[in-house]
Amino acid sequence: MKLLPGMEEWHPMSAEMAEEDVVTFAHEFQSLLFGITFNVPSYTSWVLANAHRRPLFAWHRRLLQFLQARSRDDDGGAAPAEEAAPRWLLKTPMHLLLLDEIAREYPDATIVQTHRAPAAVIGSLSSVVARMYGAASDQIGLHTIGQQQQALAAEALRRGMESRARWTGRPPIDVQLDVLKRDPMGAVERVYEQLGTPLTAEARAAMERWLAQRTVRHGAHAFALRDFGLSEEGVMADPVFRRYCETYMGAPSCE
Repeated sequence: MKLLPGMEEWHPMSAEMAEEDVVTFAHEFQSLLFGITFNVPSYTSWVLANAHRRPLFAWHRRLLQFLQARSRDDDGGAAPAEEAAPRWLLKTPMHLLLLDEIAREYPDATIVQTHRAPAAVIGSLSSVVARMYGAASDQIGLHTIGQQQQALAAEALRRGMESRARWTGRPPIDVQLDVLKRDPMGAVERVYEQLGTPLTAEARAAMERWLAQRTVRHGAHAFALRDFGLSEEGVMADPVFRRYCETYMGAPSCE
């Protein structure tokens, strides 16, 4: 954390916490993780052009199988036959670029997509990227970062909307981020209900403990869109963002 002061505000992490599965794609060298850690726009462009290849998720599945097998070993062996198979919960924004590949490799997957105004997403991501770059370089162009992250967000949402139009699996579940922040347990309950999965008292208690600790220990992630040479009006001039807002947030302006 010394390299990235304040990281707990925008991406809390520890050896025993869950982590985004974008790190698994790094083993195939097709991960946006590298592009947000170092200023290598040509690499990010290469990932966008090649990450749709099926072998990426073949490795992803193999790694999850290995982790699941090790988890059973640590617990003393295989689970009894009458117990339900464990459910993996996987999360990373990179999934939006890969929904078609997810459908092929995991046809029984359920997509849960959170929604947030594009300008807020771009501002937040630009802030994270600027801090990540700053850990390895003193040459940080904030306006360039803003332009790059706006283009990346537009491409991710465009591909995500196109993939969802083709989706034939279980209906995706949509969650507004504002609702999730305002009433996290209520939002979780609705997701579980749509999944047809009971929310156990043990799981609820664990979530409530995490929320309480998060509120006490960590501050808010502050950023300003203008620092990156962007404005909400400029972002929303892109028809991709307007279409996304109209489709998933009820208004072309996301208001």
